[in-house]
Amino acid sequence: MGAAAGLGLLSCAALVLTAGRSARVPGAAPSSSWLGLLGPMRSPMPSATLGGIEIGAVLLLVLAWWWLLRGARRRPVRRLELVGLLWAAPLAMGPPLLSLDAYSYLAQGRLAALGIDPYQHAPSTLGPGVWLRGVDPFWRDALSPYGPLAVLLERASTLPGSPVAALVLLHLLALGALVVLALVVRRLAPSAQRGTVLLLVVVNPLVLLQLLGAAHWEALLVALLALALLAWQRDHPAAALALASTAAAVKLPAAFAVGVFLVLQVLAAGRTRRLQTAATGVAAATAPWLLLSLVVPNALGFAGALSTPLTGRTLYAPTTLLAEAMAKAGALTGGAAHFDSTLSLFRGGGLLLALGVCCVLLVTAGRRPAGTTIGIGLLVVALLGPVLYPWYCTWGLVPLALSSPRHRRLIVLLLSAATFTALPGCAQLGLALLAYGPVPAGFGAALLTAGTWALHRRCAVLRPPSAHELGVQQDALTCQAWDAQSADPVQEPALRPGAGSRRGASCTGSDHGDPDSGTAHPPGQGTGAAGQGNAVPLGAGHGPHRGDVLARGLER
Repeated sequence: MGAAAGLGLLSCAALVLTAGRSARVPGAAPSSSWLGLLGPMRSPMPSATLGGIEIGAVLLLVLAWWWLLRGARRRPVRRLELVGLLWAAPLAMGPPLLSLDAYSYLAQGRLAALGIDPYQHAPSTLGPGVWLRGVDPFWRDALSPYGPLAVLLERASTLPGSPVAALVLLHLLALGALVVLALVVRRLAPSAQRGTVLLLVVVNPLVLLQLLGAAHWEALLVALLALALLAWQRDHPAAALALASTAAAVKLPAAFAVGVFLVLQVLAAGRTRRLQTAATGVAAATAPWLLLSLVVPNALGFAGALSTPLTGRTLYAPTTLLAEAMAKAGALTGGAAHFDSTLSLFRGGGLLLALGVCCVLLVTAGRRPAGTTIGIGLLVVALLGPVLYPWYCTWGLVPLALSSPRHRRLIVLLLSAATFTALPGCAQLGLALLAYGPVPAGFGAALLTAGTWALHRRCAVLRPPSAHELGVQQDALTCQAWDAQSADPVQEPALRPGAGSRRGASCTGSDHGDPDSGTAHPPGQGTGAAGQGNAVPLGAGHGPHRGDVLARGLER
C-alpha cells in the first residue's frame, strides 16, 4: 500500500508541474505564474514531450489506483482516506489543471459582483484586465449556463479582489466537497465495502484531477447528490428533495434526481395521500430556488444559456464520433454527408434517446434503489448529450458507486477511460486517427478497449473475492437483512429491535473486526448498540416505502 501511495503522489506532483502549462491556449494568460508553475520554461520543451509526460503520469496514477483497489477489502478505511489526502494535497495547492474553466467561473463571478447579470452578459464585458486574461478566448463571449447557486459562489469567491485568492477559494470549496463525499461513504456503504466505495467515489484519478485539480462545479454537484441519497436512506424525503434540488441549482441535469425522489415518494404513499405527498415534495424541491432567488437576480436566467456548451465539440462524445464516422464514410463513398448537418441530426437523436431512457427509468423507479436509478439516468444523459467532457461522467458514476455493487466493473472501466480523455496528448491522438478515416479510428478504439479490458481481467480487483472475504460480506449482508426487517413495520413484532430480535453476535460486533480501525473483536463482543456500524445499503429498509421494500411490494 505504501508503494501505491508513493506512486500516486509522484504522479500527482508530476501533473501539477506539467498539466497547468498544457491547459494554456493562445490568447489566454493566467494572472499569476503560480510560483513559476505557469511561467515560461527555462528550457523549452516540445508540446509532444509535455503531453507524453502527462499521459505517463496519469497512467501511473491509474495503476496506483488499481493497486489500491486490489486489496481495498483488507485495508483500513482510515489509511485509504490518508492516501486520498496525500494525493489531493498537491492538486489542491497547484494551479487549475487540464482546463481553463475555473478562470471562466471567476470572470462570471466578477460580473455578478459588479451587478452585471452573467446570464445576459459574457465575460468579455469586463474588458481587458486580470479577470479576463485567463479565460479561454473561445468562451469569452459565452453566457453562463450554470445555476444560481454556482453564480452565487462565483461571486463570493471574487470578494477578496484577487484572481489568485479566488482560485484558492474554488480549490478549497472542491476539497470540502470531497471531504463531504468521504463522510457520506462512511455512513452509506456497508462496513465490509467502505474501502472499495471510497476509492470509487472519492480517491480516484478522475475525481481528483477534474473535480479538485480543475475545480469543476461537479465536485459540489455530486456532494449534494450524495447528501440527498443519505437523507433518503435515513427516511428524510423532504431533505432529500431539497438537497437534490440544490444540486440542480448548480447544474440542471441533477434535476433528474428530484424527479426520482418525487416519484418514489408518491409511490410509497397511500392512494388517498398521493396528491398531498406530491404537493409536499414539490414544495420541498421549490424551497431552495425561492431562497436563491432572493440573493441572485434573475435566478432562472440560465435557462436561456443552456445551449452554451453546444458551442464546443468534444471528440469523445458518442454523437460526435458517429457524425464524424458518417461524414468520413460519405466522403469515401462519394456521398454528400455534411458533418455539421450530420452532427445536428445525431445530437438531436441522442437527446431524444436520453429523454426516453430517463422516462422509462422514472416509470420503473420502484424496481431498484434510488441511487441506482439516479446514477443510470445521469450517466445516460452525459453519454448521449451533445457534448461529453470527462467530468460529466461523475454525475452518474458517483451515485452508482454509492448504491450499486453490481456495476463496479463498469464504473472502474469508465473512470479509467474518462481520466485520459481530457489530456491534450490523447485528444491529438484521437484527431490523428480520425484524420485517416473511420476504419483506423475504429481499429484504434477497439484496440484501446481490448487492452483496457485485458488489463482489468488481469487485475485482482475484478476477480471473485476470497473465501474469507465472502464470509465477511455474508455476515454484513445478514446483519443488513435483519436491520431491514427490524425497521419494517409490516414485520411481526418479534423481529423489531428490543422485541426478541434474533440477530447474531456478528451484527453488533463482528468477529472479523472493525475495518475502520483494523482491530478485531472476539465473537459476541460488539462495538456498539445493535444496528450500529453496519450501514444499510440504499433502498434496503427504513420503512416499507423505501427502495427494495417498495420493489418487493410492487413485484407481489
